[in-house]
Parts: sequence; C-alpha cells; structure tokens
Amino acid sequence: PKTDVFGDYHQLRFSHEATGKGVRINTYLNCYSAHPAIHLKVGVENLKPEPLQLDSVTVLGVSANRGAVLSGAAPSDCHLFINMPPISPGVSKRLYDGFLLSETDAMHPSHDGVIHDTQSGKALVFGFLTTEKWWPRIQVGCQGNGGQRSKSNAKKASGSGVNPWALYHQCGQHCDAGEEFFSETVYINFTGGAKAAYEHYTALRGEKSGLTDVQSTTPPDDSFAAWSFSDASEPLDPDALLTQADALVEHPLFQPNSPGGIGYIQLDTASGLQNPETVNQIQAKGFKTGVRINPFALPLDSELVQNHPDYCIQERIEARGGKRHPRRRTAHNRSKPATIHLPDTGKEVALLDVSHPEIQSRIREQIKHMVSDCGYSLINVDFTAYTTGLTNASHNLKWHDDSLTAVQLYRLAAELLRDTINEVRLENVPTKENVVLAGYNAVSDLCIGSIALNTPLLNPPFAGGTQNRASDQWHHQRGTKHRLSRYAAYLREHKVLWNHFFGELAVDEPRPINEAIAEMTAAALSGGAVLCADSITTLTPLRAAYLAKIFPLINEAATPVDIYDDPFPKVWSLPISTPRETWHLAAIFNWNDREDDVYFQLDALGVPESSNGFLVHDFWMRQYLGKVSQGVNLLNIPPRSAKLLCFREEQDVPQLLATDIHYTQGGAEILSAGWDSHSQTYLLVCKPLRQAEGTCFIHVPEDYLPISVATYGSNYEYNWEKPIYQLKFTETQPDQLVHASIHFAKTSGGTV
Repeated sequence: PKTDVFGDYHQLRFSHEATGKGVRINTYLNCYSAHPAIHLKVGVENLKPEPLQLDSVTVLGVSANRGAVLSGAAPSDCHLFINMPPISPGVSKRLYDGFLLSETDAMHPSHDGVIHDTQSGKALVFGFLTTEKWWPRIQVGCQGNGGQRSKSNAKKASGSGVNPWALYHQCGQHCDAGEEFFSETVYINFTGGAKAAYEHYTALRGEKSGLTDVQSTTPPDDSFAAWSFSDASEPLDPDALLTQADALVEHPLFQPNSPGGIGYIQLDTASGLQNPETVNQIQAKGFKTGVRINPFALPLDSELVQNHPDYCIQERIEARGGKRHPRRRTAHNRSKPATIHLPDTGKEVALLDVSHPEIQSRIREQIKHMVSDCGYSLINVDFTAYTTGLTNASHNLKWHDDSLTAVQLYRLAAELLRDTINEVRLENVPTKENVVLAGYNAVSDLCIGSIALNTPLLNPPFAGGTQNRASDQWHHQRGTKHRLSRYAAYLREHKVLWNHFFGELAVDEPRPINEAIAEMTAAALSGGAVLCADSITTLTPLRAAYLAKIFPLINEAATPVDIYDDPFPKVWSLPISTPRETWHLAAIFNWNDREDDVYFQLDALGVPESSNGFLVHDFWMRQYLGKVSQGVNLLNIPPRSAKLLCFREEQDVPQLLATDIHYTQGGAEILSAGWDSHSQTYLLVCKPLRQAEGTCFIHVPEDYLPISVATYGSNYEYNWEKPIYQLKFTETQPDQLVHASIHFAKTSGGTV
C-alpha cells in the first residue's frame, strides 16, 4: 500500500487509449483501508509528437443517454444540495423529471454536493478534495435519455436515477508531447447517510490543508460579538463614530469588558482608514476594532486605475460573447482592465492584479498601516471582486504572472494577506496581540488555512443598520428564509475548517419581532461571531433586551437534523454540557407564511433514551410545555417564526428547568445549581446579571412543595403555578453574584 496525508491506500489504475487519437486516459482510484470513501483523479497522456490543447476534463461522469446514478428511489424522492461560492444562491431542492442545473449555476464553481434519498436515508456525497489549479464544476440533471428513446422509456429511465451527473474542470490546458495532465482529486462516498459522509469529507479537507487546531487562530474569548459602525451611502464622520461608541459604553447590556458585552467594533473602509485618531479613541474606550476592506478592487475613475491600467487584471477585447469591444483603455489595443459590478452596491470596479509586484507592495502597506498604525485586531476582507471575476468561465482574463491559473491567483491573494499579517505581528512582538483575518464572500477551499473566520453567505439585503427593514422580503434569495436555510448546510465546517462569522444581524423596529427572533435564534445556534448592524443610538429597549439574550456566544454550532430531507430545514439541535449536567436545545423554524405543525423524534436531536422522560421549556415564550418521552408534536407554530426549546431529563427532586436570561438556559449564566437532600433545599448561584431582572424556572415534582425562599445579591419575586416555580431576580447589580435558596417540604413518601 501507499501512504499520503489521508492514510494508507491501494491504488488502481484503469487506462483507455482511443485508436488513432494519440491520447491515453488514465483513471487513478485510491481505496483507503480506514476510510469509507473513494478518491479519484484522471490523467490525460499526450502520445502525439505535437502539443495538445485540453478544453475540459471530466473526472467522473454519467451521460444522459448512457446510464444514471441509481439510489433505489425515483429522483422525486431525492434532495439535491450543491455547495457554491456565497455569490451564487446555490442549489438545495428536490429533484424532478426534466431538472437540469441552470447555465447560471453551472457557470460558478461547484465544490461538493449530495444526492439524498429521503425515503431510505441513503446518500451519495461527492466533491473535490483538491483545488490546486482548476475550478471545480458539477453538472446534475434528470434528463432521462436525452430524448433518445420513446417518451415511455424516457420517463422510466428518468424515474430510476440521476443523469447527467459529472464532476469536471474547464481548464484550457496546454499539454506537451509525452506529458500527462492530472485533474484535481474527487471524493465519492455512498456507504451510508449524508451526515456521517459529509462530516468525514469536511474532516479530510481540514487534514489536506494541514489544519490541526482551528481554535488557536481565533479570538481566545468565547464571546466574539461585534457592532458595525457604518452607513450604506457614505462614511460616518468622527463625531458620529464616537457617539455610537459612547452609547455602547454606557449601555448596561452591551458594555465592553463585561460578560456578554460587545468586544469589537467594525468600521467600513472609508470611516476606518480616514479617521485613525478616532479609531484610537474608540480603542481607548475598551473596544477592539475591526475594519472591512476590499483590497482587490478600485473604482474605474481612481487614480491608480487611470494611471496604471497594467496593475489591473486584463480582459481580452473579444472576451465576452464573441463581441469585439471598443479599442480603449489599453496599451496595445488588445485588452482593458477587467471589471465587475459589486452585488451589494451595483458599482463597477476594476480588478487589481495580486500577481503584480506593485499591487502586492500596495496591499502589504495597507495591511501594515491597519495593524501597526491603526491598531486593528480584526481585518475583515471582502473577496467579492475576485469571487465574481475570477470564477466566471466566460471571462477571458489574463494577469501579470501568466504561469498562474485563476485558482492559483485567488489563492495567492489569500496567502498574501495571511503572510503580511504574520509579518506585521512578528515585527510588533511582544506588544501586538493576535490579529484575526476574516473572509467575506470567499471561495472557501482556497482560503482554508489563510483566514481564521469565514462568512459562508452574503449579508442580508438590509445590512448596514440604517436602511429600512420593514420592506424586506422574507422570501428574497438573500432574505431570512433562504439565507438561514443555506447557512444550515455550512454548520458542519465550524471549528473544523475555521470559525464562522454569522455576519450582520439587524433586529430593530420596524422589522417584525417574530422575524427578528428567528434570526437571533439562528445566530445564537450558528456558533459563529455576530456583527450587530443596528444603530445603537436608536435601538429600542425591548429589542436590545432580546438581543442581549444571545450574548455571550458559546462558539458551538447546532446540527440541522433534517438538512438533507428538506430544502428549508426546520429543526436544529445543540447539546449543552456543564460539569453538572447535559441537556439539549432545539430550534424549530416555521419558514412559511402560514401556521405550521412540526413533529420530530427525540433521538433525532441526539437525546439519549430515558425512562424518566424529558421536560420541555419554550425560551422565547417563557413557557413550560410539558413532558415528552419519544416524540414532540408542535401545533400551530406562527408564520415566519422560531421556537427555542430546552429538553432536560426529569428528576425525582426539584430541578432547574430553564432561565430567560441566556439562550443556553443555564449554560452561560448559572455558576452552580443543585439539590441539597440534607436540607431539602434547591441552591442556585447566578453570574452577575446585565439585565435589571431575570427569571429561573424550577420544576417541582408532585410530592414536593416550596415553602420559603431567600436570595443574596438581588431582590426577588416568585410565582408558584404547579409544577413550575418561577423565581425572578430584581434590582440586580452588574458586578455582584446572585445567590438563591428555595426550601421545600415533601408532601408524601417520608418526612421533612
């Protein structure tokens, strides 16, 4: 056997040489003894005496008229998911007869995917393990026999499998005489369910990139909450920046340097780079600062683009659609600076060429200024320009270093940023703390190991904090329903490939409260860093109180249990563990515009079997829902809303059921809690509360009765409505622990 980074394997080679073509196709199949998957790549040997031009290479494929991918079920019973860069809406849908991946979707790189049989649970997980030189692309359809047979036969064929299906590259590769061209490596796993296969595939991607400890590259504090100071239309002036910073410092729920407070403030490029003195003043108030930049693009009328068009990536004149462009803005009348339109603003910008030494020097100086002079701790890099421009196969582009492919140029951009930050940190040791590099709208596989925080999706259309959110479309492709459903597919990557940046979160009025709660629930269970996008100076007290309940973040991501069964997964599960106990949270989403019912089994959440049953509490409604043993049936869930349920195994003594203080309901806000059998007292210690009040819900078994309560560190109110004892802490102090003891009498089975 041979050995590589993935372990020991046996390699099989299948070769085919077409008569008279002068080309030999070699298929290399790696079978790993310890892995349930196959790794596959293709070699194309040029046997001719002259060079050969390869337009595209299919690594693995099934054509529409020669077979199908068979899962044992009709395509209509299968759910297809394809992972694409954030700029694309991506594909997550049930298949149907006649389906074919659109030209728009096929135009973007497609890194991996799954075909999941919703009836049997079987799945085919496929994807690219390497992206060294060529963009990965996938084609999927249910086209029968491509019209080659009768309608009845075609219908039978299309009902039996998926076709066409292909993993390929559009490479445009020059292959010399005697040379063998190698494709990227493909991963195939059809041994079981999609969840286990995708987790294995994701782990291998991390191993391939040499990742050992993702946590070592991210902020050490569990709570990574930031606030965005920006305006969609123009930079904020220094007074406006300082006014918002002061409002955060004075806000009891979000003060920096306090548990659950806001640790970072992010500025837009213009505000952040034009006001370094203001940035230093913000840091003096106790905040770390971050800045969002786009170092790979400039407006067409900028001085650099006008004076040095050769510093830009060039587009050949006959590039798009075979049309000849006007002979302008070019030194040799054959090319011009390549441009794209930014999706957030629609503004046309030129793409800078990171293979050009002058642009490399420019970016290094920018990063050094941000870290050394401005003291930024978070550099949030917008990759939109490169993700839009370099991944589109229809763009006929060239750059300074013509030995690089588009993939290699993109990777060079990410590595340039990472290496520059590392250099600056070494120059400033020991005074400079860790600097976090985050990526927005990045092609993920090319940035693994370079960026520490990744934003899987584009920001919502109302991002920016100052725009009117009342008119947001729930069903918009970048609206809450589609965006959060797509986000669920990336939760498995958190703390494996990088930590996630959930992105911008806006919850203030006039946004409906039910939609805001759905977004906050997803943000909390994402495990990722959150960027608050509302203006702190106008945020209403009620919305601020809701928002504060998700901080501090605990850096653990939920698992969407129905991600492969439904294009819009409704149930996310997150176990919470402390030295005292383990319980489970479940977020239940209703993405529809009408009331809906949801049913699920407890074992789907990962809840262990128990003869005692489990107590259920609704966090946002502050309501005890009862006891369940096997399944949960929720009726009439309001439209466009989310529930956050807590499941705790029932005990035969009084126990903590939940709190309304923090979304974990005991994981972040409770220092200790437990039953003292000797004194027949339930003892509770809470961390200092940022809120003026907070409630603990105690479940009391049938044969116990609360008879007295005492607290230290706060006043209290109580409410006893069998079987729930509510203890509300009031007039709490932000720097003082809250102690409580509830004494019970036993009404049966013995004496007190």
